Amino acid sequence: MSTYTWATSSPRRIFASRGNVPQLLRLTEDHGVCISSCIDYFEDDLIFQAFGRCLILAPEIYANPWLMRDDEEPILARIYNLHYRFRDILVNGMLLPGGTYPPNSVSRGTPSRRFLVVGNDEWETWHMYLRLDAEIGLQPCEKVTVCSHHPYEKYIGEFNYGEVIEVEIEPFRAALFEVCDSREADVMLTNCEYEVLHEDKAGKIDRIKVVSSEGNIKYTDGRDFSGVDGEFDNTLRAPEKLASIGDGEFVTLLGSSGCGKTTTLRVIAGFIQPQSGEVFFDGKSVAGLPPYKRPVNTIFQRYALFPNYNVYENIAFGLKLKKVPKDEIKERVTEMLRLVNLSGFENRSVTCLSACQQQRVAIARALINQPKVSRSRRSTSS
Repeated sequence: MSTYTWATSSPRRIFASRGNVPQLLRLTEDHGVCISSCIDYFEDDLIFQAFGRCLILAPEIYANPWLMRDDEEPILARIYNLHYRFRDILVNGMLLPGGTYPPNSVSRGTPSRRFLVVGNDEWETWHMYLRLDAEIGLQPCEKVTVCSHHPYEKYIGEFNYGEVIEVEIEPFRAALFEVCDSREADVMLTNCEYEVLHEDKAGKIDRIKVVSSEGNIKYTDGRDFSGVDGEFDNTLRAPEKLASIGDGEFVTLLGSSGCGKTTTLRVIAGFIQPQSGEVFFDGKSVAGLPPYKRPVNTIFQRYALFPNYNVYENIAFGLKLKKVPKDEIKERVTEMLRLVNLSGFENRSVTCLSACQQQRVAIARALINQPKVSRSRRSTSS
């Protein structure tokens, strides 16, 4: 027997149900991950296929990578590069005990460096209690370093051997953790989650994307990380001061890739906390104010319309959440339809509209809430 597959495609998180090869035998061929049938998050299935099942030809994909978005290609490359770097130690694996760990969880590596693959196929976040000892195949050592490589790169911390720590796995996502003797740990960034965008031929990371930060970002070896660090193309770079924006003004942010345009928008909306500086609305600082409490609406680049709602229901959605009276909702929706030149389209399904018309619905849905600031990324591209 050289192959082992009883579940084939991966459009519905097959990683959680495909299972493992009996006794984790490393056979010749796996079914691989079908890029074309993954609506999103193909990388979750590839993480399980490459680091969990880890058959001889792993990682394996089929269909055309050209079907992927541009932002997905670095994710694919990172998985392949990480697996290539540690391919020699990934041949040794052990199943993790059920109950404590999600089904089909696997630990691979050497006694001093372990890679743990886990997946959550439930609607709620899985709070996993990770024991840093022989339970995961780790030999005794003075200090243990724990980090995440998927869904984001994150330095979790340094702990004592035998300590139990809590980590979270998002609903319907896979996770890849590295647990190792601190003397073998790679240098990482702290207080943030980031994606690796590029590695040179020697395997050195030379470009990253910071997804979120929790404070002052530093290296684990103690060095400070500057927002203009020449070693990284850091997307947390943003203008020190963006002047002031008056009522009714339309402001456009222009700049090269990685200069901080999207980061600035996320800071305004509250999705990222700035490392320095503040955001003011009507002269009042909104530092620490969560996104849902800020007077900001977002026009999404991909519209994010509700396909099961018609045009009227999509535009009225925010007002219904605020429990605005029906008569007022009708009046304001009618005005928005006139504003975006979609009068008479209120009963149309948004799935039957052109891209330009869908974009106008998204704009109307944001503006109807009368936000102090409406932020958008390429909101008029169609």
